[in-house]
Amino acid sequence: MTPTCFSLFFLSLLLSAARADTQAPLAAAGGNCLSLSGGRPNIIYDACCSQANSGKGSVDGVEFTYTCGTWAMPYKTTAVDAGSARECAQLCAAAGKDCPAASWASRGKCYFITAASYSSKPANSILLLEKTGQLVVEPEPTQPGGCGGLVDAAKTQCETDSTAKCEAKTKEQEEALRAECAEQVASVQSQCAGGQENCQAQISTALQGAAAQCQSEKEALVQSGKEQCEQEKTSLTDGAKKQCDADKAALTATFEAEKLSLQKALDEANQKLQAGGGTGGSETASPTSPENEALLQEISRENFSSICPKFAGKAFTTVDSQGYKHEWKLYCHSGVGGASTPYVRYNCHTQNIIQLLTEQQEQPDFKALWVNTNNVCTPWIGGTVFSNGYIVNHHLVLPTREPWK
Repeated sequence: MTPTCFSLFFLSLLLSAARADTQAPLAAAGGNCLSLSGGRPNIIYDACCSQANSGKGSVDGVEFTYTCGTWAMPYKTTAVDAGSARECAQLCAAAGKDCPAASWASRGKCYFITAASYSSKPANSILLLEKTGQLVVEPEPTQPGGCGGLVDAAKTQCETDSTAKCEAKTKEQEEALRAECAEQVASVQSQCAGGQENCQAQISTALQGAAAQCQSEKEALVQSGKEQCEQEKTSLTDGAKKQCDADKAALTATFEAEKLSLQKALDEANQKLQAGGGTGGSETASPTSPENEALLQEISRENFSSICPKFAGKAFTTVDSQGYKHEWKLYCHSGVGGASTPYVRYNCHTQNIIQLLTEQQEQPDFKALWVNTNNVCTPWIGGTVFSNGYIVNHHLVLPTREPWK
């Protein structure tokens, strides 16, 4: 037999092992899987396991049993390349005690088992190699580094056929395989193109759905926020209205009480005035009304902490040494605005608002008096002054009009 015939027929045997629709998978020569090498790993696996699920053989003087479709743990996660079960067994034999067994995968990878006590599980396309502990003497291989039993079987088969039949059959198989390969390549390319189009369509649909879902959720959040805002606004409005009504009722009650008190003071003052006039007394008439004089007396009895809110918004009149009348109004818990010059006094000599106003009103440019409950009083001189904002425990007294006689 010519070398060309042998090579071509060996190729046809390897290819035929991967085509179950053309020929049955080759069996290991003599039933020994560990004698096969030199072919593609998946073909060698099929040759090992197509007829027998397990067997026994030796490699480099070390005896192994092998079991198809089986995997063991624990194992080294880093695999080594092994083109056949024989190569994996050789690597395991060389590792000695560090490899009590090994798992060989039909994709050409060998995994060493790392412990003498290990467990096995079923697994497709994996062959478990286990050392028996026996050492054997192996005969010299007929073709070192060759294809082992698979080559011997191919050579025997080839030698039984005539040269013409071998070449014709090999050529026929090669042409059929090339045609089948071309069909498979075209089919895969077509499927790939269709898959890309389908994938792009799915991506586009998913993006559109995600955008619609995002918009829907955003609109729902906006609507929920609006509703929450309206609820809070209504709650705040109702609360403010109730507080306003309560404050108004309290102020009304305070006003009525003060009105009665002032009326009583007025009546008493009138009685004293009438009593003084009837006896021809020398009492000098007050420069302001009895009501105002009574109010001045009440205010003068308060300090910076107690004057508010009792006299908030009250207007009262004082008279300076020249006989000019000054009308003032009290703003409780108020800030100061305008353009004027403050003169801060950090320790007031009195907290009698009436006395402080009487002292300061003698200055022609006196515009306002600002005090706080920490006994700080600040006269404002010149320019303009007005109430500005809310500052707790700070009270402002402003003139309501120009002085008059």
